[in-house]
Amino acid sequence: MPQSNKTRHPKKRASQAKFLAALVQTGGNIVRAAAAAGIERSQHYMWLARDAAYPEMFSTAWEQAMDTLEAEAARRAYEGVPEPVFRNGRRALDVAVDETGAIKRNATTGEPIAIPAAIRRYSDTLLIFLLNGNRSGKYRQRTDARFVDEKGNDRTLDLAAVRAYMESVPDAE
Repeated sequence: MPQSNKTRHPKKRASQAKFLAALVQTGGNIVRAAAAAGIERSQHYMWLARDAAYPEMFSTAWEQAMDTLEAEAARRAYEGVPEPVFRNGRRALDVAVDETGAIKRNATTGEPIAIPAAIRRYSDTLLIFLLNGNRSGKYRQRTDARFVDEKGNDRTLDLAAVRAYMESVPDAE
């Protein structure tokens, strides 16, 4: 009785599972996933070509990796990332505050507690891409090759008229 691929090639399946898990964690980076799984990058391509079950497993992992990237893009667009603040070449300091906005103080000295200063940067570009991808009917980039008059009415391009106009305009000297 023929054995399934799982029982015939347990080491191969374990290597594939390790690679595919790393692929999800690295956001689809095949080189980094192969290194994390301890395999050569070419091994992934051999599995794609020679293992009938692997392409479907890879496709599932790839979709999960793209979900990982999309979640990170959304986080950076919505929540932003802290960026350190420097002044005169040195890291600036800020005071720590509690949830009510009161300055936190050292219990023994009463001095304010200093923390590294940071500002939160949001990514408008990532937000644009997310909107374009998820609501492309509304937010896609449009190229409009129409010619309109001053009232906004569609006009056809009359190349003969354009050529005649160009020839009628004297050359600047």
